[in-house]
Amino acid sequence: MQTLLPKLIFLAIFIVVMLIFIFHEKKNNSKWIRERFHPSIVKQGEKKEIAWWQKLLVDLGNRTAPTNQTAKMQAKKQLSYAGYRSGFALEIYFGIRAVLPLGAAFICILYLILKGNIDLRLLYLSFLVIVSGYYLPLIILKSKIKTRKSEIFKELPNTLDLLVLCSEAGLGFEMALMRVSKELKDVAPILSKEFTQYFFETRGGVARNEALENMKKRNDSPGLGAVVDVALQSMRFGTNIASALRVHSEFMRTERFQIAEEKGAKIAVKLTLPLVFLVLPALLIIVLGPAILQLLEYFAA
Repeated sequence: MQTLLPKLIFLAIFIVVMLIFIFHEKKNNSKWIRERFHPSIVKQGEKKEIAWWQKLLVDLGNRTAPTNQTAKMQAKKQLSYAGYRSGFALEIYFGIRAVLPLGAAFICILYLILKGNIDLRLLYLSFLVIVSGYYLPLIILKSKIKTRKSEIFKELPNTLDLLVLCSEAGLGFEMALMRVSKELKDVAPILSKEFTQYFFETRGGVARNEALENMKKRNDSPGLGAVVDVALQSMRFGTNIASALRVHSEFMRTERFQIAEEKGAKIAVKLTLPLVFLVLPALLIIVLGPAILQLLEYFAA
């Protein structure tokens, strides 16, 4: 008990220091969030309420975010590609990247104190857990970007077909986009939100070409970028946008068919190892097992 007491005191001091670091704010600060948010986060005359845990992550993210503006812009771009575009998404992201290593360090220190026997292997394992906690949000973010790109690639052909039908029915480009965004709200939610954001920008005074360019920049999707380029070229040269989108839709369907054929051709190669190491031994045991047992009984007799 006497040897455990100094360790518990050290743990208590560590917890107090971490709480002071996180909750170090003035009590009478009524504009706690507004003073730390970017001015574009909260609109004028609008109060945006967030949860208490988000406030903690925002404050911690502001403290731990890199001072390099290039790194911040790169992280903001990655978050935009993943679909996280709220005004405080950047601060929450860096807050999570700070909380996870601290939480992992706290758990590791607590485990080492309670165990009492600290060896080199446990220290290496603790270091690995802390580093994994720091890089885990980045890995999840890259996975979300890849998944979102795949979803956009799947949604584009059907969306373009409906957009072509609306254009050929006599609707203008913007009205066709509005119709498509309403009709495909459940079928293609990502593209529906992107088209809705396009209307918000154009109604706010942004030029149509610039709004389309912003849609291309917000998403790291070559397919959607190609559609935006086709629409911009049609507007610039005055060609029929419906026929241009129809040709591009057929091209995308052909590309999807080729990708499916490529994946189908790889199946035979990927099944070789499971067949050789899993199915074939079991088959040999079933076929040759009784014969081998009879031979063993024969030679034993």
